[in-house]
Amino acid sequence: FGQPIKVNWAYASNQREDTS
Repeated sequence: FGQPIKVNWAYASNQREDTS
């Protein structure tokens, strides 16, 4: 867990919708 949760959450949320 090197990156902050804020960035991780936004990244995961974006990727999740992108990789539907």
